[in-house]
Amino acid sequence: MYRAGIETGLAGGLVLKSTFTFVFTVLIAVAGMLSVLRCDRSGTPSQEMAEERPRAQFVAQQAGPDTIQVTVDIPPGHHAYLDSGDRGNLVPISFDWSAVSEVLPATPSLEQVPEGDRDEDVGARVLRGQSRFVFAVPDAQALKGSQIQVTSQICDEEVGLCYRPEQNELTIY
Repeated sequence: MYRAGIETGLAGGLVLKSTFTFVFTVLIAVAGMLSVLRCDRSGTPSQEMAEERPRAQFVAQQAGPDTIQVTVDIPPGHHAYLDSGDRGNLVPISFDWSAVSEVLPATPSLEQVPEGDRDEDVGARVLRGQSRFVFAVPDAQALKGSQIQVTSQICDEEVGLCYRPEQNELTIY
């Protein structure tokens, strides 16, 4: 009887050992998957992954005594939005001049917007390639070296994936 109890205990230990091995193997597999996803514990993509994603490039410069020109370059195979779409749920390229409001007597007005293309699949005007936004700015020279904030969202047309909207500080040259 005593001997049977020991054998039962050993059998139970074997089951416990097998369960431990299984759980350990699953944990290793999950850890491997998380490293492939390259997310931190909060679920936010790692810095390495953030650097790999395509981005719109912006350059702001004085184009005349009263104009600032912002050139945008969208990576090939991607688009950005020029409006919020038919449903109002898209993030268009936008500019925030509040950081320079103390320097300017009036808010810059948008004089020229890229035409873009109407994309019926997404229900919005989209921007591809390189284009320019032109703003009328009283005394544009006073803004050299200042920063404005640009919000944009680009989408990969081949994969059908839109990246999170980004806000970037843009220095005026």
